[in-house]
Amino acid sequence: MGLPYVPGDKDPQDPIHEWDKTWAFLKPLNDCIPYYPGGTAAVMKELDEGTHDMILTVTCRDIQPA
Repeated sequence: MGLPYVPGDKDPQDPIHEWDKTWAFLKPLNDCIPYYPGGTAAVMKELDEGTHDMILTVTCRDIQPA
């Protein structure tokens, strides 16, 4: 959730219209990622099975106030 602040996008609160720099940064990374797990259960299962050692995740549920 802090990524759009790093490259200096105009409005980090608006990913649809104002994340030009962030999307440009993320686009080439997509070539390195074979697929995206469908949810937390899939991520935890793959980590448990040893299919992956590391998985990129979004922690918004952990950092958003209740």
